[in-house]
Amino acid sequence: MKSVEDYALIAFSTITGAVGLFGVWLVRTVFTDNKRLDLLGQKQDMQHKEMMTALAATQAQVGAVGQSNAVAVETQAQIVRLLANMQPVPTPEED
Repeated sequence: MKSVEDYALIAFSTITGAVGLFGVWLVRTVFTDNKRLDLLGQKQDMQHKEMMTALAATQAQVGAVGQSNAVAVETQAQIVRLLANMQPVPTPEED
């Protein structure tokens, strides 16, 4: 028959093993979570850079369209001025 000391040793070994396994699990979980957080931060930085690049490209396109519109408006104004300064050509019926 086993003595109390044997049962105590078994209980102590079991508890020590469980605490050790918990420690390993905890360390792996913490390191994994930190790695995930680092990767998430890198992903957010990359997305931020992509968004800033896209925004800059869009702003350049908007600027080009605005400049093109300004040129078109100026051209239309020149046409209106030329038409206003033109003299009507008499038609044969008016003679």
